[in-house]
Amino acid sequence: MGRSVEQKRKSRNLRKKRKRAERYKSKREEKVQTRVEAIVCVIRKDFDQQKRIASKYYNKWKQCMLDINNNFKKSESSKVLPGLQVQQQKSLPNIEPDELENPSPCIGSGSFGQCRTWYYPRFDINIVEKIMPDSNETTVYKKALYQQMFAHRCVPHVFGINNTRKPYSLFMEFVGKDLQSLTIHKLLYDKQSMDIMGSMTVPDWFRVCYDIANALQYIHEKGFLHCDIKTNNVLVSHHKNGYLIDFGKVKQIAYAPGKKYAKVYNYIAPEVLNSHPPSPASDVYSFGIIIKAIGETIGDNTLLELGQQSSSAIPAQRPSMIRLLKPTS
Repeated sequence: MGRSVEQKRKSRNLRKKRKRAERYKSKREEKVQTRVEAIVCVIRKDFDQQKRIASKYYNKWKQCMLDINNNFKKSESSKVLPGLQVQQQKSLPNIEPDELENPSPCIGSGSFGQCRTWYYPRFDINIVEKIMPDSNETTVYKKALYQQMFAHRCVPHVFGINNTRKPYSLFMEFVGKDLQSLTIHKLLYDKQSMDIMGSMTVPDWFRVCYDIANALQYIHEKGFLHCDIKTNNVLVSHHKNGYLIDFGKVKQIAYAPGKKYAKVYNYIAPEVLNSHPPSPASDVYSFGIIIKAIGETIGDNTLLELGQQSSSAIPAQRPSMIRLLKPTS
């Protein structure tokens, strides 16, 4: 009889512990959700203001581009690129050396080649030249045309290309300060960027993540995938905004074949590494790896949890880009 009472007491205590654990988990989730909602509200207000500024600048840039395009070769405007099915393709002007002034030394390099800045008198601004020695004319044109097609406040504007002399190159909007550009990779892992990293607050990092999610959602809505989202392909401006770059691996969602990988890359979704076709969910995975890296580095549990959800090994368990943009839904 004594044992029966003792067993009942233990069972009752276990039930109480489970209920306390469930209440704690529920309160913790509510706290995280409330924090996300508050930060996103602030970011959305800033986003609206940035959007108005970007729209004004873009309209001015668009008019200048129209003036340039009127003098561009008709043969260039009629090019059709494999895999790029756009009914109304915009032509890309060829920028000549005598149009530019004050070249800088290399400000960045990678497998693609090197980047340097120029002063562009036509717009009275500094622009970036992305030099691609291993790319042919068609490849450079394709990259530039994709980037032009994805015109968005968080995608650097394309001003033109160099397709008349080797090495071929792409000219685009400069994102940075004092002729230096910063990627998320530099901010997180480069000791020389520690001062700037220290000035980044948690809301600043949320803003950067929101900007990239917004740009990716825009690309997905157009029917395309980025397929190369990593810390080296996200710039952070001195205004603490995020910019998505490098559109060399863009694919159409409807025509995105799988491929075999000789190496394992941690930012590529596991299903893609296993030869499955890329998808919006695989872009979300790569973006989740970035969010998780930020959360781990700055010690923010909210970003860390968002990153872990987005980089789930199971595609169906990853949130959509819309869910990341609207966590309250």
